[in-house]
Amino acid sequence: MPSTPVYCYRRSTAQSQQKGWTVNRKTVACAMREMRLVGLHPGPNMSKRDHAASTYPYLLRHTTVAYPNHIWGVDMTEVGGTLLTPTSRSISQNAIVIP
Repeated sequence: MPSTPVYCYRRSTAQSQQKGWTVNRKTVACAMREMRLVGLHPGPNMSKRDHAASTYPYLLRHTTVAYPNHIWGVDMTEVGGTLLTPTSRSISQNAIVIP
C-alpha cells in the first residue's frame, strides 16, 4: 500500500490526457497493477450498519417544533480517533452554529 494517495486508473488516464499525453486506460491500469498502486476508494459495505453496535431511540418522535430554536441537534464526527469540530444546528431554521 503506498504511503501517499493515488488516483484510480480512470482519473490517472484523464489527468495524463489533459497534459497532452496519448495514453489508453488499459495501459494505465496495467502499469498501476505492475507497480502495485491502488486508488483510494471506499471499501465494500461501507454504508451498512454494524449490528453489534448499540442503537439509540429517536427521542423526538412525538415532538413538534413549536417555535424557532425549540429543537437543536449536534453532529460530532470522529475520524481516525480525532474529534472534528462539533457543529450545532437549529432544526426549525436549518441554521448552522459553530461554537
